[in-house]
Amino acid sequence: PVKEETPSELAEVSYENNKKGCDIRFGQGQLKHINGRKTFDIFCEDMQTVLGNQKTTISQFNFYNRENELIIEETLLPNFFQKSLELFCCRRRSENTKTYPSQYANSIPMYNTAFDSIQEILKSRKRPLQVRYLRISVNEQDQLETLLKYVKSTELKYLVISEAIRASHADVKCELNLDVLKNFGNLNELTVYEFLISSSLESLSHIPTIEGTFKKITATEILARKETHLELVSLFDSWVRCYTIKYDEFPDKSRLFELFGAPIEHYSSWTKWKFNIPKTKKKLVVSLWASSPMKEETHSELAEVSYENNKEGCKIRFGQGQLKHINGRKAFDVFCEDIQTVLGNQKTKISHLYIYNRENESEIEEPPSLNFFQKSLELFCCRRRSENTKTYPSRYANSIAMCNKVCGVILKILKSRNHPLQVSNLSISINGQNQLETLLKHVESTELKYLCIKNDIYPTVKSELNLDMLKNFGNLKDLLVFNFLITSSLESLSHIPIIKGTFKKITATGILARKETHLKSGCQPWFDYYIKYDEFPDESHLFELFGTPFEHFSSSTTWKFYFPKRERYLVVFLSAARSDQLETLLEHVESAKLKYLFINNDIYATVKSELNLDTLKNFGNLKDLLVFNFLITFSLESLSHIPTIKGTFKKITATEIFARKEAHLESVSLFNSWVRCYTIKYDEFPDKSRLFELFGAPIEHFSSLTTWKFNIPESKKKLVVSLRAWSPLRENTPSDVVEVSYENNKNGCDICFGQGQFNHMIGRRAFDVFCEDMQTVLGNQKTKLSQFYIRNCEDESNIEKEKTKEEKTPPPNFFQKCLELFCCRKRSENTKTHPSQYANSIPMYNTVFDFILEILKSRKHPLQVRYLSISINGQDQLETLLKHVKSTELKYLEISEPRNKQLATVKRELNLDILKNFGNIEDLLVFDFLITSSLESLSHILKVRGKFKKITATQILSRKETHLKSGSQPWFRDYYIKYDEFPDKSRLFELFGAPIENFSSWTTWKFNIPKSERNLQVSSS
Repeated sequence: PVKEETPSELAEVSYENNKKGCDIRFGQGQLKHINGRKTFDIFCEDMQTVLGNQKTTISQFNFYNRENELIIEETLLPNFFQKSLELFCCRRRSENTKTYPSQYANSIPMYNTAFDSIQEILKSRKRPLQVRYLRISVNEQDQLETLLKYVKSTELKYLVISEAIRASHADVKCELNLDVLKNFGNLNELTVYEFLISSSLESLSHIPTIEGTFKKITATEILARKETHLELVSLFDSWVRCYTIKYDEFPDKSRLFELFGAPIEHYSSWTKWKFNIPKTKKKLVVSLWASSPMKEETHSELAEVSYENNKEGCKIRFGQGQLKHINGRKAFDVFCEDIQTVLGNQKTKISHLYIYNRENESEIEEPPSLNFFQKSLELFCCRRRSENTKTYPSRYANSIAMCNKVCGVILKILKSRNHPLQVSNLSISINGQNQLETLLKHVESTELKYLCIKNDIYPTVKSELNLDMLKNFGNLKDLLVFNFLITSSLESLSHIPIIKGTFKKITATGILARKETHLKSGCQPWFDYYIKYDEFPDESHLFELFGTPFEHFSSSTTWKFYFPKRERYLVVFLSAARSDQLETLLEHVESAKLKYLFINNDIYATVKSELNLDTLKNFGNLKDLLVFNFLITFSLESLSHIPTIKGTFKKITATEIFARKEAHLESVSLFNSWVRCYTIKYDEFPDKSRLFELFGAPIEHFSSLTTWKFNIPESKKKLVVSLRAWSPLRENTPSDVVEVSYENNKNGCDICFGQGQFNHMIGRRAFDVFCEDMQTVLGNQKTKLSQFYIRNCEDESNIEKEKTKEEKTPPPNFFQKCLELFCCRKRSENTKTHPSQYANSIPMYNTVFDFILEILKSRKHPLQVRYLSISINGQDQLETLLKHVKSTELKYLEISEPRNKQLATVKRELNLDILKNFGNIEDLLVFDFLITSSLESLSHILKVRGKFKKITATQILSRKETHLKSGSQPWFRDYYIKYDEFPDKSRLFELFGAPIENFSSWTTWKFNIPKSERNLQVSSS
């Protein structure tokens, strides 16, 4: 129950000092004021009562420091005790309590005082404390041993030990000897945090589960532990069958492979074996895990230092601390001095040293700031336990010139050292061969185990990199190379177990030698080998040498080989880095064999490229074709021999779809093994309306999706045909939406188109320029717009919150915080235009709305738009706007109020009789208004989502009959009506009969549509 945090079984007691005395709160009750007493004294009395008289076994007793000390150092409150201690204690069913003064537990002196008080209480007891689950924070060995003297050894089953100081403040992990636990024979589980266990693993063999880090383990201890677990089969009826050992030092680890055999998994810091438990189907899993604090991102071991230039000099911030101001100095100079101190004097081995460019250069194109250095570099460096630091000036790392300058500083420091730098994991960004060779000259070759090399310029053509100098790095285990072509031979790097990168050229002989080396080294900790290449001239020869591959595709091939006398196997995976154009590639593919073809364009161009698939006529056995990020220009009819095609056609016709359907119905045998559903995605479908005549009523029809279902002759199966319009706006395709922002400044305004540079206009206001742009976009628009949005996006509450700030420091760019306008979208030529993300100024919105109306009035023809979304203040604005919209073109209308609905105390009323003239409208959405028009007057609109002021049973009945008669039409089968008043609702049961669902606020009826398998659902809520 404690782990489930059942509230009924936990009572929280909080203690808080005040000026007169203290306040005590039990659970969620009222505060009890006690004058003239200190919180701590009352707390001790309560603990004396709870612990001193406890005679039964306690299920859980938790007493530990929860938070770190940083919070106290930032702000000292008058209620010091409130920020000092957390005590979870004394839980046995519902009689026990969970007691803590507050959520803060970060004062070490106070914690020690409380700990001593608990010990005094335990000493005063006549009998040892009986507890099953004990969790404690201790500062040292003595505290643990003293406390455990007063705990009954036969009752304790679960023990959790953590350090009161917390690892975030301990420079070095303290050691803890747990030999005292030999007397606790019934202990099932031991968990130790933030300590190194100095006791031997053998001395704790009686404890089935131990979670913690041993200072040192040996292969003999692990073997003994494993044998003990295999013998104790009965143990596993109730608990763990997996045993994990975490360690800091393991001197004879290699011997374990001889004792245990080949592991089932092995990585740089993790090894796992699996053993069958005798006379049972269960298995014992033994896992060894090397302690690697860096990967766990322990805050104590990473210190972030940021450097920032300002007008007077620079500011330095260490971690989350306060800024340190240094006048007359540049950030880069101070940074160089710090790195000189860190790297220049480093004598111990560094676990990680990272020097690389993190971001791309595109962000530099933004307006230059005063803090140029802040946008120039990230340097991760010098980590070895808690003494090392993670140092970088900012999150920006996008100036190649600055990165080169920093790299030069690092090299200069390394050259000045008396000894090579000892580092285990090195990650660097370089521009070429010289930088790499110069850097590696000053790195100790015997210490380096992991090397990551990057080229952050992202060149159009990959640079080449010769890695022959790595022959001297005999202990290198893992090599990663990004954005370079490796010109060294694969054979020259055979001593490195894992290589991830692209070789310029490989040969079958090199692969064979690599494979043989790995098979002979079967005891070594690897299983898979991945080779990526640019050129492979004698690839065909590899099939002769290796035999039939396990898997073979156009750009990748996989073989699997078993290690001699072992259950493991070696996987060799070859992958081509690039392929030629589609037609050239398919010339070398046997057409009769190809059954599945997947084509992708990973460039994600602003406009989809077109792809002609004429060459696929010759591939008669092709069953499945998938095309991503291309527009297929080939006709659907010409690909009729392919059963399944997933991709977007540039243009389709009703005749092609009909022929496709008939061909599928005749090819019944096709559906015995694959698709019974056929989906066609398109960009243009000029005669789509004719398809309803050819196919009849669809089972589903939406703005972008239409589905039909056909019975397959002489079969119980059905053919489903789905048509889906390619709608890039909804998919957020960047090519179809261009954002324009307008911003006032002191001299005029700045205009930014998309992600481009700012266009500075001196002496002009942002609003005036915006109006001119809208006049150009809307005033001259002759083609139909797919979507036109004019609405307030945010609520007014944001303005109220910001008024106080603006009164103190009003921003020069008021227009930036006033409006959002989405407008004029038709394919990629149209734009999404808005000054900013804020749209919360009603006066400004009205000004913009009036301006839009003026533009529409000046047009010679009504605006042709399919989807219109507007925010209006009342009836007049709506009617005036709709007068200038072509009634036959509008299909989707969304109406909302500029004010957020939470701010309007009473909903305004809206008469929509004007929509009688919009005969083609299919979907109406009304937010934040009460519709006063009758439901009957809007019967021509298929979907109405909004709230009617008043409806009647007769109107609902009429609406239902209209929908049942129109059963052949291709739209929804559900109709939802929301209302404010429904005076004769009870009469609906007489007219409609018994509903299928009836709740307090929701009633649903279902009616069969004549001559159709579909049905109409009417829900009243």
